[in-house]
Amino acid sequence: MIPTERIKGLADAYLLTRPDLFLVNLTVLPGNRILVRVDGDLGVTIEDCVAVSRAIEHNLDRESEDFELEVASAGIDQPLALPRQYQKNIGRNLRVILADLSVREGKLASASEQGIVLEYSKKEGKKKISVEEPISYPELHQAFVNISFR
Repeated sequence: MIPTERIKGLADAYLLTRPDLFLVNLTVLPGNRILVRVDGDLGVTIEDCVAVSRAIEHNLDRESEDFELEVASAGIDQPLALPRQYQKNIGRNLRVILADLSVREGKLASASEQGIVLEYSKKEGKKKISVEEPISYPELHQAFVNISFR
């Protein structure tokens, strides 16, 4: 099996030339099925995925090891995984599942290397109050961008 570290090194080498893109996830499954997920500060195009794929594929020898390579964007249906993904989604609405499995929905007000701040409204008595809740990354179980088609 092709070592994950080798694939990561090839991907990282290419991504150094593209500081707007970053690696989100990399998996090498049995049978050398390689899955690479990338994201970008301004999004990811098909051309970006092709470029990452070529950078990896052209540095592997199919004669010595057969492999299947899939490079794709992180996907809108996937949970946010890295602080950099939170940074690029500031101002968007999130659905956040905390470690205790409670759920919060609100606007991502800010994000840092330590955690996020989520803005939302909640009822207190008969009034609705605005809440800014800081959430550290260890408290986060999963977070998804809420997509609106209005």
